[in-house]
Amino acid sequence: MSGSAPLSIASMSFEKKQVMTDDQIPLTYYVRGNPLGPTVLICNGWGARHTYFLPIITHFEDRFRFIAWDYRGQYNSGRPQEKEPDLSILRHARDGMMILETEGVEHCHGIAWSMGCQVILEMIKKLPFSFESLSLHNGYSGKTIKKGIPNLVPLQVVIQALKAVATQGSLLKEIAKSASQQNWVIEALTQVGLFHPKLDRTHMKNMFYDISRLDLALSIEQLLELQKHQACQVLPKITCPTLLLYANKDLLVPFSEAERMAEKINKAEIHSIEGGSHYALWEFPEQFQHALEHFWPKPTIRPS
Repeated sequence: MSGSAPLSIASMSFEKKQVMTDDQIPLTYYVRGNPLGPTVLICNGWGARHTYFLPIITHFEDRFRFIAWDYRGQYNSGRPQEKEPDLSILRHARDGMMILETEGVEHCHGIAWSMGCQVILEMIKKLPFSFESLSLHNGYSGKTIKKGIPNLVPLQVVIQALKAVATQGSLLKEIAKSASQQNWVIEALTQVGLFHPKLDRTHMKNMFYDISRLDLALSIEQLLELQKHQACQVLPKITCPTLLLYANKDLLVPFSEAERMAEKINKAEIHSIEGGSHYALWEFPEQFQHALEHFWPKPTIRPS
């Protein structure tokens, strides 16, 4: 049907909840899994939703309870109304902490992708002993676009391009909507190396559909905010076991970022996703499932 998602994975059985922030932004968050199991907090990437993590959620939901949220200004969460809205990583981290407090969660495992890695590291600055483990996937610890797109485009060109793109919101929405319904965009991006040929096309079409629903000018501002954030200083202070799930063919985040982070985090181990792109979870889901089976503890509480 024209204008609808290619596959309604977003409507799968998540409990949908809402909480009001201290600055009066309604945040929507999602809960799924074993209510008696350990909690896993999900921090999404830019423009992504909790459904990106479905290969992990569906594999582990009998043992763990998953919580994820739509960042302020995205999807079912409220949009900041200020002329210069606060989209800082610190603000998103505070939102995540409020959701944990609302759910009565004092300790949890954390898993993050892309932009979400910066959000969860910012949370660790404030709640260093609340995370029992961290799983970081294809993200930076700060200054996301400090080098531009690695080996491709310099920083200043990226910033200028993003600002120009922000003025073409309606056109971008149409391109994203078209990509959600046709294969040519995904195939073209696969040819230039942004995706691996094993990419799950249905998942990617759903992401393009979701992106077509965003306030893209606000979302570009969010990308520019990532450049201002820095959490490298927290890496040596992380005391919980940390798994770095990084793809070695990611054009957006070089594998060297995982190696650099591992040198600074005391209990870090790297799992290389061979051939994977920035979207490796949708290309090699079984590798993530296998790695987390060994990394996450076996819960003692099982569903009845």
